[in-house]
Amino acid sequence: MLTDEFVINLPTRELLEQVWAVGTRSGRNVDKFQATGLTPIPAVVVKPLRIAECPTHVECRIVDRVDTGDHTIFIGEVVAKSGDPDAMKDGALNERIEPLFHLGGKKFLCGRERLDVGRLRRGKRSV
Repeated sequence: MLTDEFVINLPTRELLEQVWAVGTRSGRNVDKFQATGLTPIPAVVVKPLRIAECPTHVECRIVDRVDTGDHTIFIGEVVAKSGDPDAMKDGALNERIEPLFHLGGKKFLCGRERLDVGRLRRGKRSV
């Protein structure tokens, strides 16, 4: 479903496998929630769903698009924040929450630790 809204779900280290699976599959023919076991929950303001397993969610409405050639950057206005009440402190992400950031390829960053999904997946069944 196309919409001018989106949700930024901030995953943590425990969701690395699911983040990799969601980011490397098209949702056109696969229900990503069903395929990964993640739990969809309604957003507070926007139509796209939040991911229950993520401690923090930022709901946005698109206010601009920037075409970069092979990608489009979406600029959003924050319309709601939700999640674990302890995840946010004084308007900022609490230090105890260490979100997972994709660095490119199979590399991720969580806190100060670099993770390689390729190494973590060896010998494991993929989601």
